[in-house]
Amino acid sequence: MPSPFYPRRPGCALRVLPAALAALSLGLPQAVLAADVTINTNVTGSVYGNSASNDPTLRSGDPTGKSLEVVSSGIVTEIAYGGYNNGSGSVTNNSATVSGGSVGWHVVGGYSGSGSATNNHATVSGGSVAGNVAGGYSTS
Repeated sequence: MPSPFYPRRPGCALRVLPAALAALSLGLPQAVLAADVTINTNVTGSVYGNSASNDPTLRSGDPTGKSLEVVSSGIVTEIAYGGYNNGSGSVTNNSATVSGGSVGWHVVGGYSGSGSATNNHATVSGGSVAGNVAGGYSTS
């Protein structure tokens, strides 16, 4: 059985163009891959506070100290990750916060596919979350 925090389409590559934030302002569906991200619009798919690659099947590196926040006008249809690594990297001191808006699936402070997820935080102070809320999660 797949992990409840793993993206629904693990074999599907998410391609993000440098103009992703501009596309978001136009309401186009995108995955957001950047450090210290604030979501204040509609996003179809998952969002990431940090990622070392645009392709979720190739992500590596050690996301540390990154943050993601969903605010009052933000809507995320899938998962909100503070820090994300699909491989064996360490995911440390990341955070995901929902202070308004909504998240359609889970909120995860830090996720590591097979490495460690240490001292990550998830906070919900407003808005709604349809799934689970976890500070950190690792499949190992």
